[in-house]
Amino acid sequence: MKKDDTSESESLRRKAEEKLNIREASARPGLTTKPEMLKLIHELEVHQVELEMMNEELRKARITAQESAEKYVELYELAPSGYCTLSKEGEITSINLAGAKMCGRNRLHLINSSFGFLISDETKHVFNLFHQKVWEDNAKETCEVTMRAGWNHPLQIQLTGILSENGKQCLLSMVDITRLKKDSTYLKLNRDILGILSGTENFRADIQRITGIIKATTLIDAVGVRMQDGEDYPYFYSDGFSTEFLNTENSILSRELDGGICRDGNGNVCLECTCGLVISGQADPSNPLFTPGGSAWTNDSFPFLAVPASEDPRTNPRNVCIHMGYASVALIPVRTGNKIIGLIQLNHRQKDRFTPDEVEHLEYIGVNIAEAFLRKQSEAEIQELNETLETRIAERTCILEATNRELTFHLSEIEQFVYIASHDLSEPLNVLTSFTSLLHEEYAGKLDEDGNKSVEFISRAATRMRLLLKGLLDYSLLGKDSVRSYVDCSNVVGAVLSGLSGSILECNARITVQPLPVVNGYSKELEILFENLVSNAVKFRKKDVVPEIRISAEHQRDEWVFSIEDNGIGLDRHDREKIFDIFKRMVKRNDYDGAGIGLAHCKKITEMHGGRIWAESNEIGGSTFRFTIPALRNEK
Repeated sequence: MKKDDTSESESLRRKAEEKLNIREASARPGLTTKPEMLKLIHELEVHQVELEMMNEELRKARITAQESAEKYVELYELAPSGYCTLSKEGEITSINLAGAKMCGRNRLHLINSSFGFLISDETKHVFNLFHQKVWEDNAKETCEVTMRAGWNHPLQIQLTGILSENGKQCLLSMVDITRLKKDSTYLKLNRDILGILSGTENFRADIQRITGIIKATTLIDAVGVRMQDGEDYPYFYSDGFSTEFLNTENSILSRELDGGICRDGNGNVCLECTCGLVISGQADPSNPLFTPGGSAWTNDSFPFLAVPASEDPRTNPRNVCIHMGYASVALIPVRTGNKIIGLIQLNHRQKDRFTPDEVEHLEYIGVNIAEAFLRKQSEAEIQELNETLETRIAERTCILEATNRELTFHLSEIEQFVYIASHDLSEPLNVLTSFTSLLHEEYAGKLDEDGNKSVEFISRAATRMRLLLKGLLDYSLLGKDSVRSYVDCSNVVGAVLSGLSGSILECNARITVQPLPVVNGYSKELEILFENLVSNAVKFRKKDVVPEIRISAEHQRDEWVFSIEDNGIGLDRHDREKIFDIFKRMVKRNDYDGAGIGLAHCKKITEMHGGRIWAESNEIGGSTFRFTIPALRNEK
């Protein structure tokens, strides 16, 4: 560029000198003085300097323009998007490197060729309409087409076209949207699979549908799904594999010569070929054959036939896929976390069929299948357990209902017998008592000492028998025809103390009553309960000790715990349970009167209310009887 600028400057100089000589010749007659000559020379020198400066500016402008042009050309050529210009007939007049790469042709071979020839038959009509509209409407148009130019993976291209300023060319931009389209396709595939897996309870039918849509979406020749069955992983469902292939490849268990299953040092089964490596979780991420997600894939399987056995990581490599002509193979684990329960197998006869992105998308599908399988397996187990439990509950319910009916019948008979017995026995007992009293009155002074003692013994025995029969009758009638209601326990205790006022005054007992709650219970029975416990506290007092009795209640969780505490004779720890049995007495009859049935009444009454009763010995003497009654709902 510098040499050209110098030659142009010299040429301009010669032309200037020629014009100067002509001017000097024409003007020489008028130049008579030296000052005029010097002035003319000065002007010429000034003009020459101006010309040199203008020439330098032009040279710099030319360099800048050329550098700018080179930059634009570089941006055009190295742009990631494809750019080309088309004639009205659709022929390529120029194209950049990215555009040529998308077309799959050498750039020199593309010039003057038809762009429409590079479009797939399925989308050629889309391009033709797009090209026509650009020229007719003189507006920017956009369309999406598929390139068919020598690619194993058809390229999805977005075209944007607009006419040039002179209206003689279509300026076309080309953007590769294959990955975007693929991602969108696999996202939809994943959504469809999730919809299938969550829709039915038949997992085999789900896998059949999933295999079909994977094959239809990926356009792969053959797709199969292996699932765990015992220690083996046979094909759960497949589409596209021959019967011969399935018969040969169905089991991947490695077997001994005697037919036994091979196992490693840890007792785990050995699985054959690449499927076995993937399912066993032995994929090596550093090996290009495997992915970090545990998949194995290749776009050219045939070189594996030449791998020496010492370098092959597989157990007993069968290479059936290769022998049957499958060049592209992808094996995707069906896994959740570290648990692998199966495998998705995709085989295609053409090379270069898979991409890393596709394999990654398929791994997500494998995870979804595994989680759905385990979920449905758990649901099936839970349903089976529920059905078993329901059957057992129904059986137990029938047994309990029969037992309850039997118990109810026997209890009814017992209560009826007790009532009748106690009622009917009262008549002869009354007769015996009457005659004993008559005998005592009429033969007073006539009987000797032994006779009088006998009459006295008979009278006391009859009186005790009457008390026992009354207690037994009262026990059988507890709760009969009673109705629950809200009962203020403070009022109940007040009535009880009023009824026992005579015995209380007799021994000067001091009784303290804390505030007591309102409960939902049987009023009459609760009165009997408090009366028995308070009267016992008064009765079983120490000699020469003033009885002190404290009645209180404490709210605990969902129940009230009532306490009747005294300073009486107390209880032996071995007798705490026995005292609630009917007719059980822990003291001598001569020391304290009573039938021994009062605490049995107390136990039955607390159980009627859904509570419990027990006795405790106090450290400083005396005893405390406690019983519970459920609290009202708003108190829980």
